[in-house]
Amino acid sequence: MTAGGLTEWIDASWVDCGSFVTAVIFLIVQCCRSKINLSDRDSVLVGLANGFSLFPLLIMFGAFFASTLASQLASASRVTMIIASVAAIYAIVKDSPDPTAAG
Repeated sequence: MTAGGLTEWIDASWVDCGSFVTAVIFLIVQCCRSKINLSDRDSVLVGLANGFSLFPLLIMFGAFFASTLASQLASASRVTMIIASVAAIYAIVKDSPDPTAAG
């Protein structure tokens, strides 16, 4: 099967495909480092979401230097961008200090 034949089967942009591959690799690495227990569904889903959001966020950083990356990122599916946005917002909110704590 040639590369052209493979692209006929996959109806996604390279950003979406890269996000999926990054999510799987991130989950495997986290399992090897014993940070994720595969029997815990919530930790697996959070690990997949974090890995899935990593690739678009890196592309977004690269878009600062190359405008063609910005147009490619805009062609990604909405689901990819929503997952990346929610995971980024969750990471920011999760580590924010508690406003009720006296300091």
